[in-house]
Amino acid sequence: MTGIVVGVLAVLVGALLCFRGYATARVVLALWGAVVGFWLGASVVAATAAEPLLGSVTGWVVALVGAVLAAALAYAYYVLSVLLSLGGAVYVVVAALVGSAGTSEAVVLTVSLVAAVLVAVVALLTGLPRLLLVLLTAAGGATLLTTGVMRLLGSPALDGATGAPVGPWWLLVLGLLVAGVVVQLRSQRPRTPVREDWSRQRAVGT
Repeated sequence: MTGIVVGVLAVLVGALLCFRGYATARVVLALWGAVVGFWLGASVVAATAAEPLLGSVTGWVVALVGAVLAAALAYAYYVLSVLLSLGGAVYVVVAALVGSAGTSEAVVLTVSLVAAVLVAVVALLTGLPRLLLVLLTAAGGATLLTTGVMRLLGSPALDGATGAPVGPWWLLVLGLLVAGVVVQLRSQRPRTPVREDWSRQRAVGT
């Protein structure tokens, strides 16, 4: 039952993030913040306790607390929402890639966090063009959506510690990534900074 619930949530949030990541910025970033907080909390417990992802009550509690805190911060503050969305997308993708190589939980966690922080800082310093957010939300959403589908199908091709897809499933991730970018770009003009649109959205209460 746990695998089904996690799978359904991953599919829903992943699809929204992949195909509507920029257009529904405030809501999606809050949801994505929740996913990032959940995954990060669960990963920290798994790495420190040397147990499978969500393999204990402690893992679930820490993951849920992280989800609530991250979602609230992402919805309330522009800068934090950008950090969570970009950093979160990078974290999920890097964790999936590094985890699929068979490395330890501690290495996956460290490398993913470093990559996430670096990308988020660089993006903010360069003004964060919309195209970058489209690409990263599509990448994170594609990975999350694929992971959800695999959990629902009971696929054994998931890394036990990170929940990352392994093997030929990465072809589905790549296909969803391309589709997500195309769909998002067809409905947007990714030339202006995200801050401008974010401010406009908050002004009209959307």
